[in-house]
Amino acid sequence: MLPAYGANRITSFFFLIYMTLGLFLFMNLMLAIIYNSYQDRTEQQMDDKALDRTYYFTQLFHRLDEEKKGYLHKEEVRELMDEIHSLM
Repeated sequence: MLPAYGANRITSFFFLIYMTLGLFLFMNLMLAIIYNSYQDRTEQQMDDKALDRTYYFTQLFHRLDEEKKGYLHKEEVRELMDEIHSLM
């Protein structure tokens, strides 16, 4: 047998419990906290980009709809598509 195990069995049990808690429980908890934080930030960034995109298209629509009729004619839609493609 191992000399340390034969001399003091409580030490080996402590070591096994410590390794089990440290490796499996605490590391999983840490990973879950980090992943949850990352997921929240990613969702917030997606929401912010969606709001920015909606605001941009609303402003673009109002700029192209000079007569305030609530819709765009074919020429205005072409201008809208040109503006969108110029962003890419």
